[in-house]
Amino acid sequence: MTETLSELNFPPNISRINGWPGFLEREVWEITSHDMERIENIFKNFSRRIFFVKDEPGFVAARVISMIINEAFFAFGENVSSKEQIDLAMKLGTNYPNGPFEWAEKIGIEKIYSLLKKLSEKEERYLPAPALEKRFLQQQQTKL
Repeated sequence: MTETLSELNFPPNISRINGWPGFLEREVWEITSHDMERIENIFKNFSRRIFFVKDEPGFVAARVISMIINEAFFAFGENVSSKEQIDLAMKLGTNYPNGPFEWAEKIGIEKIYSLLKKLSEKEERYLPAPALEKRFLQQQQTKL
């Protein structure tokens, strides 16, 4: 989700979707394409609706979920509450199917962190929370 079609230098017949864990289960898929008419015809045969978005890192939903996760890591890092309590509050308060830490585990810390780092190159508001960065670095250490 971090590279755009133009950055990947793909031919015009290639389109992008958000294939993060959990996102393909949704009824509506975000797609970016140079050939929207062809993609619309293809998706008429599927049980998914499509929504065309700009060819940007993260599209829309992944940016929003990543920022919610990031804010949860800010709150956790500032000892506002536990991960479990933050997850429960978000599920009860917003009727989300997953809390931000559950989303982070489902999607993967690497994916969230990489998207936020890429977005923060242009806008500081996307800088990863210190607790998120710490979690990412711990995960990298365990892979070594």
